[in-house]
Amino acid sequence: FIQHAYRAQTSRSVDSEVAIFGLLSKSLRAELQFTRYRHCLFSLALCKKMLVAEEHSNAEMVAQHLAVKTLTTLQLAQNDFIFTPGTVARTCYCALEDNLEYSLDKNNRTSVPVGMCIAEMALWTHWVYLGGLVSKEMSRVVAIDVEAFCQTVAEMHDIKEEAIYLAQNIIEEMNNASELNDLWQFHVEDSSQLGADASEVINPLSPLVRYWGRFMAFSKTLLGK
Repeated sequence: FIQHAYRAQTSRSVDSEVAIFGLLSKSLRAELQFTRYRHCLFSLALCKKMLVAEEHSNAEMVAQHLAVKTLTTLQLAQNDFIFTPGTVARTCYCALEDNLEYSLDKNNRTSVPVGMCIAEMALWTHWVYLGGLVSKEMSRVVAIDVEAFCQTVAEMHDIKEEAIYLAQNIIEEMNNASELNDLWQFHVEDSSQLGADASEVINPLSPLVRYWGRFMAFSKTLLGK
């Protein structure tokens, strides 16, 4: 309990709207959030598709918007259930640590690798969780709100049509899949090297070091010093 309380407090201090972050410009805050969760964001089919199509600037722009408007970090205790079979999927998840276990039944259990997007199909069609997801130990996971994702993508007119086309392809591939569960992944060609190494995003404090110098320069400008 003490360990869980400590990690929960640490998570809140990192992820909450700390006053010092309020002094950052929107663009810097978006870039910071994007850097922290780059690996998870580029596990999403939409971002992978744009990178494969060499639309790198659009991919980063979309990822930054999604990072700011759709992502939250959940702190989990040992044996916490993230979702259970038969419930409506209003959230998809990305594993930040190698402590999650997915099960369709007691004889069919799978460890979820770091960076994998779980139940991503909920972003593209109505979905009900087919299995259950539980944390084997204390862990952190990124939650992507389905409604916020849809609203954010719909507001970006430059990629809205591309997203609609992608949704059609995903649903078609799901209909043709011989086996389907919450870990099913849409295949994007040549996507094996996309995104960042998972180790770069496990520690949520690491991007703060990179942006501290820029923040100090921004603060001096703001305060007139």
